[in-house]
Amino acid sequence: SAFSYCTNDFSHAPVTVLTLTRPTFTPSSGVNTRSARVLFLLVAPGHLVFLYTINSMQGGHTTLTSVFIAFYLAAALLQVVILLYLADWMVNWMWHRGMDPDNFSIPYLTALGDLLGTGFLALCFHILWLIGDRDTDVGD
Repeated sequence: SAFSYCTNDFSHAPVTVLTLTRPTFTPSSGVNTRSARVLFLLVAPGHLVFLYTINSMQGGHTTLTSVFIAFYLAAALLQVVILLYLADWMVNWMWHRGMDPDNFSIPYLTALGDLLGTGFLALCFHILWLIGDRDTDVGD
């Protein structure tokens, strides 16, 4: 939305808004595409630091197995891909409707991120339980 602020105002919808079918991760070198790639590439290192910090502080009630870390990272990457696609679409859609995306899209994307993150994490634990990677210290 920052790029749209620099090049347009709410009275005139940007030309790119009228074509909402362009994916975020296409090989083009657009402003949103490059930002999305950077954000996507920061997901795994950020989550690995997060897992290391929790493990070193002996927080949480889950043993960090390689299977858990793989499922956890897959869920985090899927969450971010979905949020980036929806953010790209929603910001363009709101610009087209004359709404300020900073005021309207952020609450929706934050709530959806919380919902997806919680759901994907619960799904990871359920899949780990089904494949037999059960944790022996849950609840300690």
